[in-house]
Amino acid sequence: MLVSSPATTALNVAGFGQYYVGQTIADLFSSTALMTKGLAQATFDTKGAQESFRQAAALRTLQVQKIRNLMDPYTTRDAYMKFLSDPANESARKMLFETMAGGVDASAKRYGINPDSPAFRNVEAFTTAMNQITGVRIQDTFTKSQMFMNEMDKYVRLKKGMTLKEALLSDEVFDEEIIQGALDTTLKSVFAKDYTTAEQPEMIRKLAEGVEFISNTPGLGTILPFGRFFNNVVATAYQWSILSAPEVLIKPFYKRIVQKEGTSISEMDAIARMTVGTTGLYMAAEYDKERRAEGLGVFEVNVGGGTIVDAKNTYPFSAFLAAGRVFNLMRDGETVPPELLTELGAQVAVGQLAKDAQFGNDLNNILDVLINQDAGARGASMDAFAKVFGNFTAGFTRPLDAVNKVVGFAMGTDTAKDVRQADALGVFTQSSTKYFDNILEAFIDKTDTITGEDLAVATREGEIYDANPFARIFGLTIKQGRTSAEKAYSMAEMQPWTANERSKLPAYDMAFNSMLAPVLERQTQRLLMTEEFNKADLTKRRGMLKAVMRSAKKQIRERMDKGYTDGETYKLRIISKAMTKFPKEIQREAAKAMKEKFGVDGSMDDYSFAELDLFIEYATYLKDAFDEAGQL
Repeated sequence: MLVSSPATTALNVAGFGQYYVGQTIADLFSSTALMTKGLAQATFDTKGAQESFRQAAALRTLQVQKIRNLMDPYTTRDAYMKFLSDPANESARKMLFETMAGGVDASAKRYGINPDSPAFRNVEAFTTAMNQITGVRIQDTFTKSQMFMNEMDKYVRLKKGMTLKEALLSDEVFDEEIIQGALDTTLKSVFAKDYTTAEQPEMIRKLAEGVEFISNTPGLGTILPFGRFFNNVVATAYQWSILSAPEVLIKPFYKRIVQKEGTSISEMDAIARMTVGTTGLYMAAEYDKERRAEGLGVFEVNVGGGTIVDAKNTYPFSAFLAAGRVFNLMRDGETVPPELLTELGAQVAVGQLAKDAQFGNDLNNILDVLINQDAGARGASMDAFAKVFGNFTAGFTRPLDAVNKVVGFAMGTDTAKDVRQADALGVFTQSSTKYFDNILEAFIDKTDTITGEDLAVATREGEIYDANPFARIFGLTIKQGRTSAEKAYSMAEMQPWTANERSKLPAYDMAFNSMLAPVLERQTQRLLMTEEFNKADLTKRRGMLKAVMRSAKKQIRERMDKGYTDGETYKLRIISKAMTKFPKEIQREAAKAMKEKFGVDGSMDDYSFAELDLFIEYATYLKDAFDEAGQL
């Protein structure tokens, strides 16, 4: 259900399209390499030269057939289904049909589920319907049929000297190398290859098995939900980069010199992919120079007319954007900031694992619910509990996301929400209804439980909303017009969210960020107009921006301390300072004394100004007493 969304379908097609183009360029590179090889052989091995020229021509003419297949997808799909319906190709059919794009398994037996049970059959029928409605099934069949038939054609042309059509009409028997080679590339192109099989090196196989074990284990699977996709992303980053050079170059050399064997088609493909990917990195670095000159962030792309697209979720293009920026900074002798390294790690999936491991922290918070005596901590734990299970519940309604965004755009309700402002029930409700909340509000109007509070950030005044929800439906994220603060953070390779005030008091953070946004905007606007900032290296830019941020935050705190705001915000400032000044133990003892000695119950948020002053006075007394005792 998590992948049953038009946006996911569009991103899957985009990812496949990039792989398809990369494989086409790799084939053309192999054709050129074979032509060069043939010219070199012509002086001493005429027969070998003729074979090299034949294979080069086969790869060139293959590209024409690939265009025909793309222009006539129905005929290609019919030929694909007919080939797989042959009982002799049953194993290939299972591999292609039981794993969808992104490595999502469609096999119940893999998880020990009885496929004949009524409950499973009902769930499976509903899931299949959602996949068909959102285009997941159509996209899966289209992408696999295109790549599989193209790769079959390539192997047949190179090995047998005939086209795939000729081979099918003549009832030619396809050997294992042809079918397995086509399967291998097809599954790689949709990021669904199984790296736990016996032909993989033992170390790689064991690592892949460990990842898929976590993914397939109930509970643990929430930490790493798409284990096979994770393995494929890491493998793709390796195979299409200079990192694979030792393996793809030394292995064929060893086979030819020691074992007296020629280079196989799969080995030739591996060399071509490594070369194309490495060239792509250089081109990404050149493109990044233009983007940096425009002050764009690592994943921001100007598509014209002032429209900025966030390409963060367009792997592998996004990985090349991140790698290109890192490459340029290293080439210029600048320090690569930790934020950029984190983004690059996330693009090759390693960083995503660390991000998903946050779920482990949420589990710890859930355990705190049972054992914590601190009322404040207990509340935070309940919120974490509600968030985890709310997100889990939301997964079942993911297919409604596209309609929800359109309704939200039409009704003006699709603004970003601050879930931290809600209590446990509100956190669960807002998390669990995030894919159909706008639809609900169209019928029952806004409610605190579902709508919640609008998100306030330090780098932008006003509402945070999706600039183009229709583009989002198809996997494209169009950004709101950039503010001066956002541009400054992009130029400094810093995450805009780090500008936000983040304390243990969400209501205070919201008020603080709302006051900070206009001040920070004015100061960053002046900063961007200075020649010193624009011509500075990255380290200096970051230092200048941090100084501006410290100055702006200091200004807001001073305003709050002097009471230049409403009474509620002033009270939140006092509570925030108290929470920062006094350790949890002292806060707990002071709250206990307030209840026992003065009959005042609740947390600091519930106190009046007089009660708050009394709490701080008693907490100060306790702190001084503890400090004196510690000096004895």
